[in-house]
This record gives sequence, structure tokens and C-alpha cells, in this order.
Amino acid sequence: MKIKFRYITILVLLFTLSTFTYSKTPKSVEVTGFVYDTSINYIKNSRIEITNISGEEIKSDNGYFVTYTDEKGGWKIKIPLYKKIMIKAYSNGFIPEKSIVDMEIEKPLNNLKTIVRSQLKKGMKHIEWGSFDHHMLYVRSSFQKSIEDLLSPNEKKMVEDYINKSIKENSRKDAYAFAGFASFLKGNFTNSKEYFDKAGSKLWFNLMGKKYLKTGEYEKSLNYYLKGVTTRTRSYDLLKLAEIFNKNKQNSKKSMTYAAAMRDFNRIITDYRYKWSEDLLRKRYDCSQNLITRNENEDNKELKEILNKAGKYCKKLKEAEIFYYCNEEKKDRIVLLVDLHEAIEKPLKYFKNYKPVKLKGMKLTDKYIYDLQFILNDKGVVEEARKLVNEYPDLKRNPVPVLSYKVVRPLYGPNTLVGFGWQDFFNYKISGNENLFDVEAIIIEAFPKWSSFMNQMYGKLWVSVKDGSILRIEWKHQNLNRADLRIRGLILNRIPGMKFISSYGKNRAGLRFPSEYRIIEYYNNEDGDSFERLDIIGIYKNYTFFGVDIDDVKVEE
Repeated sequence: MKIKFRYITILVLLFTLSTFTYSKTPKSVEVTGFVYDTSINYIKNSRIEITNISGEEIKSDNGYFVTYTDEKGGWKIKIPLYKKIMIKAYSNGFIPEKSIVDMEIEKPLNNLKTIVRSQLKKGMKHIEWGSFDHHMLYVRSSFQKSIEDLLSPNEKKMVEDYINKSIKENSRKDAYAFAGFASFLKGNFTNSKEYFDKAGSKLWFNLMGKKYLKTGEYEKSLNYYLKGVTTRTRSYDLLKLAEIFNKNKQNSKKSMTYAAAMRDFNRIITDYRYKWSEDLLRKRYDCSQNLITRNENEDNKELKEILNKAGKYCKKLKEAEIFYYCNEEKKDRIVLLVDLHEAIEKPLKYFKNYKPVKLKGMKLTDKYIYDLQFILNDKGVVEEARKLVNEYPDLKRNPVPVLSYKVVRPLYGPNTLVGFGWQDFFNYKISGNENLFDVEAIIIEAFPKWSSFMNQMYGKLWVSVKDGSILRIEWKHQNLNRADLRIRGLILNRIPGMKFISSYGKNRAGLRFPSEYRIIEYYNNEDGDSFERLDIIGIYKNYTFFGVDIDDVKVEE
């Protein structure tokens, strides 16, 4: 039976060898540890189960026992040295009755400090970008162990020599980031920073920010976090710090920290690297309520006027009796990467023997022609009927499934962004002017406030200055295909992104109809070099209108 997890965190176990019990030779060892999540937070209410190699649970009368567990995820166990066992760590706060970390211990257990990695059996799509687990994906297990064995306060040069000589150039940054995380966990903060510097990463500042937040040194925590990089953990912690400064009446620190948290929330919501959740919008909304800023919708006269015009246009569009048919000609240009498909099918096997996917694949183009009808159905509801009439597949294609997209009911897209009934769900700002289709337009951006709409669209609109009609929309989507883009981004070790643009170039009786759309799925590296995996162009042609009569539609002020 498959179990669906809404939240899964791949964990890292940090073991510290402590007390020995001796006779003539050591018979048992007491081991302490903590269960961490990917941002090195303690997981509360963890419990430990110990089994032998056949899977039978071993009780304390067999010489194995849990000495204690505590609320911060700490635990201590005593085990004999001469048998191989399995330790399973559970967390009541995450996946009840399911092991979240499995690991084996067998003799000799003689390392004073050993970082044991979790097995990436599940949750690949939930790994947070920039986390320990993220960087571990690109460094083979044998390399990770070698780096760990070299880590000590006095052996930094040996670690650097090993990474530069043994690991290929395209994985060295991740190897240094791995060394930085591992060294930080061992308490070697100075070495850790140098490793992160070589990785070109500012994550060390995030770890230090978390460290000082835990110890209650809030100003130090803020100073480090402000030098770090956007992550979900940092955004949440900045909000915590802002609330602490607010409570302590440190007004200048409060305003600075709320503003920094808001920047992080906005970046995460619009960035496909991060797993989207409604909680992000809720936190962002909480943050925005504490910022001392004016409501631009009310104070900006030009913005208020253009939104009023756009709202009237959307009302006119909604109430008009519109019936038509047309053709949609769609081209899917795909770079087919068989290795990418195989890695998605078996990601655990792929990352266990990590070898980057080559971006040179087979370039193919599929063509489709659809008949579209916008009609009144038998129930009196206006609907779009979409029928494939011709298909021209690229015959070179191997039998590998290719994800594509289709656009449905584009005519009413503007209503969901600037219709009067929707304007309360967004914050807006003017971002420019442009002539489009020989029409003067104001460009406005719509960004969602917190709401309960899990799949809410938002984006940028080109609005006619003359009549408020919508000429173009550059869409963004909070949740559209984000999980698939994230895992492809992990496999390609690139930043995923999407562009989705709808153009309304067909004018009829004062209403704008779809003329073209473009969808691009791309993956950028840190230098901005872009790899476009999928490029879709759709053209609407041969419109025939049965009725577009808006003369009798009344639009009230």
C-alpha cells in the first residue's frame, strides 16, 4: 500500500560516542545522538527502535536499551559491539509509525564522531534547496565518507587536496558545501566557513544565524542571517526575530527584520526551487501586517484609476454574450533527454552513482491542430469545447513520455487577476509602460495576498490606458507543476523556471480575444546560462463569431 506524505523531511543523524563499559575488552558502548531536520533543527518527541539483522525488535533484557529520549530529539542507547543491528528513529510530529531514519551499526564502532546519512528512499521532491541533503545528492557516498574521515581542526588542507584531486570539477562546489555542513556539525565553525566560501555559498551565515537564535543572542543572529541567503528556514526565522524585536520594543531592528523576512517570502513564493505551501502565504501575510507601509492600491491615484478601468472591462467581458469557434495551432519543441527521464524514474539509483545529465539531447517538434468552440451548452452554461483534429508527431522520438501543457479557457483569464471580485485578493503595483498592438498600455503586477486558494494564479498584465482591456498577461502560478520542475532541477543541478505568456491581439467590438500563447520550461545555472527543455507556441486563427454583442451590456460605476 502506498502512503502519501504531505510533509517529509530527509534527516541527518549526528552521533557522538560517549561512555564505555569495560571488562577486559569493551562489550558495549553507549551512544548519544540527536535527530535533526535539513535545517539542523531538533525534531521533538523522537523515539528509537532497535532491531537485529532479521528485523526482530530487541528489548532491554537482550542487552540493548534506550537510556532516555528527550523533547529536543536527543536520545541515548547502549548496544553491544559484537553484533550488527538496525536503529530506526521515529518522530511523532512527522510520520507516525513510519521510520524516518534507518541506519546500521556494526563493529568496530570506534569513530569518535560519525555523521550518518539518511537513506533517500522517499521524499526526493521535498528536499529543500540549499540544505545539507541537497548538496549531498551530487557527492557520491564514497567521497562523502572520505571527506568525513579527513575532517578535523588541523587537516583542512588535506580535505581541499582530496576534493581538488579526487572529485570532478562539476561536483566540487557541492563537495565543499558538504564539507562545510559536516564541519559545522562537528563544531569546526572556522573551517566550515572556508569550505562554504570555496563552494561559493553563503549558507554558513544561515547556520550561524540559526545557532545564535537558539542561544537567545538575537542581534547576533540577525547580523548573520542578513549576510546569508534566502531559504525557507531563514524566512521563518527572520519573522521570529522580528516578532521578538517587536515584543522587546526594538523598533529599528523590528522594521529592518520584517522587511528582510518579506523579501525572503516573496522570493520563495515566486521561485520554483522551493516547495510551495499555503503556509508560506500565511506567514507572508502575517509579516505584511506588521510592516509600516501604505496601501499602494489606495494611495496611488494612477494605479487606482487603471484598476478601476480593468475591473469595468472584466465585468463587460463576463456579461457579454460571446459565441465563436477558431483553430488553435500548437507546436511543442522539446529537447529529449533520455538520461533525465531515467533519472526521474529511479532517482535513488541515479543519485547513488551521480553523473550529471548531458544537456545535448534530441531536438524534436510535435504539431497539433485543435478546433475550439466557445458555446452555450445544454445546461445554459458557456463552455469551451476543444477537439484535436490533426496531429503531426516527430517520428524520431523514442517512446519516452514527455510532459506538455495545454491552455484552457484563456478568454476569461483577465477576470481572475483584475476582475472586481478578485481585486481584494491581490496587491498591485505599476512597473512600466509599453505600446502593444498599437495600443498604449500600463504594465501592472499582481501579487497574491494570503488566501485559501491553493492554485491561485498571479502575474503581470498589460492594460490599455484607453479602455482597460487586457492586451497581454505574463502568468505565474503558485503550484503549477512545481514538484516536477523541482525534481528535474535537482537532477540537472540547475534552477528551474517557467514562462507562460498569453496575448490578446484580436479585437472585436471592444473585447480582446486570444491571439497567441507561449510556454517555456527552462533551467538556469548560477551564471544565468539557460537550458530550455520545452518551448510551446500556440496560435489562434480563423475566428468565426456567432455573436459578440456588448451594446446592451450596462457597466455600473
